[in-house]
Amino acid sequence: MSAIAKEPASVQARDDLTAQGQESSGQDNPDQANFDSDPKAQSKSVQREVARYIGQMSAELSSMARKSDFDLLAYFLEMARVEARALVRKFEHNASRPR
Repeated sequence: MSAIAKEPASVQARDDLTAQGQESSGQDNPDQANFDSDPKAQSKSVQREVARYIGQMSAELSSMARKSDFDLLAYFLEMARVEARALVRKFEHNASRPR
């Protein structure tokens, strides 16, 4: 299964996000990283990485759904991937603008 082969990348991305969440919140316990907090309080780089992770996961889940003939679910997951990619591009564009 290709989804299983991609799992280490997903696990690594999740671990990276957890570490970034700890850095921005000053937490020592990875289980306490809170991505449900106010998005305006999160750093832009953490928000960008969360969007990137959601995009990666949505792509993997969409592929799994399509292979299982869950066409509508695959479509919605693909739309989530597209939206996440648009957010990543927006964050990257805003980060490159001079202030």
